[in-house]
Amino acid sequence: MGQVRVKSLELRQYEKEMLSLNIIAEMKTFWGFGDEKPTVQTNQYQYETAHEVAKNWLANEGESFSRSITQCVDRIVGYMARDLGQPSESQFD
Repeated sequence: MGQVRVKSLELRQYEKEMLSLNIIAEMKTFWGFGDEKPTVQTNQYQYETAHEVAKNWLANEGESFSRSITQCVDRIVGYMARDLGQPSESQFD
């Protein structure tokens, strides 16, 4: 059993026209149910995309920006799967 939440998804500006996306997520896992006292472990994950020129992200109706959001989620899910001992196939590798 577990809980996952996105703590933040930020658009960061580094230079006048350079942006990146940064995601921070948290996963709580629980085990030891039944007669045992449940144990909880909390892990925090962070991923930041490469810096990109804003106009490039917004070209083609924001196609690249949308892909960057998907990349952030994909990476975080991969980290969580790794910690749970599950295989993960990233669409970005």
